[in-house]
Amino acid sequence: MITIVYPLIESDWGEEIQYSLRSIAKNLEIPFQVIIYGTYRPEWLTGVTFLEATVEHSDTVPQCQYNQGLIYQDLLETGLDNFVFFNDDIYLLDKTDTFSPVYHNDGPHPEERPGGVWRGLLWDTREALIQQGLPSRNYETHIPYPIECKKLLQLPEVLEGRQLLATAYYNRF
Repeated sequence: MITIVYPLIESDWGEEIQYSLRSIAKNLEIPFQVIIYGTYRPEWLTGVTFLEATVEHSDTVPQCQYNQGLIYQDLLETGLDNFVFFNDDIYLLDKTDTFSPVYHNDGPHPEERPGGVWRGLLWDTREALIQQGLPSRNYETHIPYPIECKKLLQLPEVLEGRQLLATAYYNRF
């Protein structure tokens, strides 16, 4: 059985989680369970585990991807071995029984860092990988990605929200 984890906050896009959950129910061909992590639980949400964001994190988690390290810290405390990280706007369009990471090359390292906080974290992550002599492919592709918790524990920069999970994790492991 695999565990699928979604971060969820109340937003104008509240219906997306329903469509994503339906796509999993229809197209995922292996046993699964779902954990919703967040500060918001829709009344209609049933058949899933809801993990409420801790009080100390509730002002920042899970508002955007660069705060996901705090989500991962709380997930690790549940004793999970592995999980597949989804977002509410990710849909399975065809039958599947596996998930694989995908990367894209977004060009050479720019002299300036356009794009705000998230883009800055992407470049910080890639620079740290280069300094360690590792590949620095960009795995931030907004698709589901499987994570082994033992390996995640080896990435304090991710758990502290200073690096992006997919890029740090898949270039290292």
